[in-house]
This record gives sequence, C-alpha cells and structure tokens, in this order.
Amino acid sequence: MPVDGARGQSKSEQHAAGLADQRSGSKREVPMEVLVLGLCRTGTASIRTALEELGYEDTYHMKSASVENPLDCELWMDAVAAKWDGRGSFRKEDWDGLLGKCMAVTDLPCAAFAPELIATYPSAKVIYSKRNVDSWYRSVLNTIEKEQQSSRDWLLSYINKDIWRQYTMVHMLWTRMFDGDFSKNGKKYFEQHREEIYRIMASRQQDLLDKDIPDYDFPNKNTPEDFHGARWRQRRKQVVDSIVTVLPVIAGLSAIGAGVFLAMR
Repeated sequence: MPVDGARGQSKSEQHAAGLADQRSGSKREVPMEVLVLGLCRTGTASIRTALEELGYEDTYHMKSASVENPLDCELWMDAVAAKWDGRGSFRKEDWDGLLGKCMAVTDLPCAAFAPELIATYPSAKVIYSKRNVDSWYRSVLNTIEKEQQSSRDWLLSYINKDIWRQYTMVHMLWTRMFDGDFSKNGKKYFEQHREEIYRIMASRQQDLLDKDIPDYDFPNKNTPEDFHGARWRQRRKQVVDSIVTVLPVIAGLSAIGAGVFLAMR
C-alpha cells in the first residue's frame, strides 16, 4: 500500500493522527462515495486498502475507531443505543459528524448500520462484500468471537480508557447484533443482513466505480494470524502507555507518604 512520511503510516493513519478530539459536531468535508456493507471477516481490511489506493482517502473501518481514534467509540455507542435500545437519536448531522472526513466505509461498526447509511447517503455507491456463510462463521469464531469470550479486554479496560471505549462499544454492538449469542445466532444474522441489503438495493440502479484497474494484485490483509498479532501489539502498547502515565503519580504519592512518615517520627 502506498505510504507517505518517514514513519510509513497509511493515509488514514496520518489523517487520524490529527483527530485527537471526538468528531461530534463536525460537518461533512468530502462527499461520501462508497459504502461497503458486508460484515466483518469478508475481506474488509483488504477492501479498505484497495479503496484508499484508488483514491478514496480515509475509508472508515473498525480500526478507525479501535486504534486510530478511540474517542469515535463513544459516538458509536450513541448510534447503537439509538438503533437497538431506543435511546436518543442518530441523524444525518450525527453521521456527518462521525464520518464527515471519510469518502468510503467498510467493516463494522458501519456495516451494522447499512439501512441508515444507505438512506443518509443515497448518492453513494453500495458494495456488498460476499463470503460463504459457513466460512465466515468459522473465521469469526476464531477471531472476533474468541476475543469477545476472553476476559482479557474486560480486565484491561479498568486500567486504560481507550481499551474501555473499544471494549464497551464492541460488546454493545456484538450483543445486540447477535442477541447475546453469536454461536447460536451468527449465521441467522448474516443471512438477514445480506437479504436486507439486497432488498433495499433491488430497485436501485448504480454504475461501477469510475476508476482505472491497478496493475497489481488485490491486497490481502488481516488474516486470522494478523488479527491476533495486531490485537496483542495494540493492547501491549496501551498497557505500557497506562503504566508510564501512572508511574509519576505513584512516585509522587510515595514521596508525599515518605515525607509525612519522616515528619511524624
């Protein structure tokens, strides 16, 4: 993937570096052109890379929220609460606030809001990334669902705010999508989600992407091995950052305690 800058960051990663604050309240800065609405583990990370290589800069992906700008997770929690719990609302201005710098989207959380995004951005081209349901189910069981069943992130969320944001958002979304039981309801949701998109798009005509076909192979990103390795590296960095942050506080409190002890002798 083409990268810019000495640090070798992708364009999305460079852009995210400037998003230190939550996007709520911002406005759409670029047109939304492509909605890739297949579920996670259907090649979405590879599609993100491909779209950015075609010029759709800042293609939104789960990584956008979980790694590049964790404050986005709070907005996604609002969207989940509005859709599934009937708490509050999430209107076009909210979507523009969250996705206003993005020309395309792929992966969760976006794919879980397919009807809402199609209605909000009617001029965007819609792509459904397909995968055999049994193959998809096995892949999710070995990656995301395995993480959901682990207590690691739940424990780490107590020491790092960004881990808490991601864990809480994904847990909220996951339990509502699959009625609290992926192993039982995963395939059913996959098929319902596919049929809903097909139904919405049945009467809609759209052209193909007006882009030249690159003369290199389609990207291959986020294999199960990549998924677990990247997640471990991310968590390790977040924990180290938390420890570095609290060490001066602990040292200061220790010094104060030692001073009080000596003064009382």
